[in-house]
Formats: sequence, C-alpha cells, structure tokens
Amino acid sequence: MATIQKIRQEGLQDSHVMDIAFHLTDASGDRLTASPGFMRAANYARQQLEQWGLTDAVLDPLGGVRQRVGTAKVLRSPHRTIL
Repeated sequence: MATIQKIRQEGLQDSHVMDIAFHLTDASGDRLTASPGFMRAANYARQQLEQWGLTDAVLDPLGGVRQRVGTAKVLRSPHRTIL
C-alpha cells in the first residue's frame, strides 16, 4: 500500500504534467518535422530526460532533413531501390 500511496501523491500533489505539456506545446510553437518549434520541443524533452537521470538521451535524425531510401518489389523484376 505504501507504494500506491507514493504514486498517488506524486500524481496528485507533485505532478509536472501541466508544465511539461506547456513546454512541449505553447512554449515550443508549431512542431512540423524539422521546424524550429519541433527542435525546441525535442531538445526540451531530451534535456528533461537527462535531468531525470536518463543517460545518453539523443535526438534521432529527422526524415525531413535527409530523404530515406527504401525498397519495393515490382512484379516480374527483382527488388528495386526507390526514393
């Protein structure tokens, strides 16, 4: 029961949900891929995770910055590289 009480207290009295939501939405602005607002939100999330003790938090490369190459199977032909 003590663990449940600690979780309940954290959620009801010590919650940071609204502060985090504010930073990810209002403070960061529009968050289209690779936009300045997206980068602000992503960097905030990375910094917050590091403050909580997560080590090696990094941002993944953005698909909008570099086009990814995939493969598709075409009938009666081997796999071909497409953009």
